[in-house]
Amino acid sequence: MKVLRYQSATVHITTLKSSRHGVMEVSVWGPLLQDAFNHFRPEVLEATKDAPAVVVRLDTALDVMIEPPQVSEQIYRLVDPPPQAVVTHEKQYELWAVHARNLAHIGISRAVFISSQLELAYRWSESQAMLTLARRPPAR
Repeated sequence: MKVLRYQSATVHITTLKSSRHGVMEVSVWGPLLQDAFNHFRPEVLEATKDAPAVVVRLDTALDVMIEPPQVSEQIYRLVDPPPQAVVTHEKQYELWAVHARNLAHIGISRAVFISSQLELAYRWSESQAMLTLARRPPAR
């Protein structure tokens, strides 16, 4: 495990224990997590260059799955909110729109936002600069 510190944020780079294929995990904890991730981006890329895939955990609610560089497919997945939280389609869209605007700052150019709670998915790409409905919620 490699541990890097940036002001009050901490970046951990490690191989997932559950992975038989060498998938690596980069965890960023504390305030200024995007600044910390950007600051250590060269070290993160160097440390993970041979990994088949990298999971980047920016905090307890957000996961970024970065596929192998040769594939260049980047997936951003928002973990469902706690069960007690009532989230509507409109509120979820607003939340994802905010995250989509921030993706370019950490170098993510394509994304898929998924909510299993709402049975909803949106695609986003920096080139289109918009969220596109990928899966509709079921009719009720």
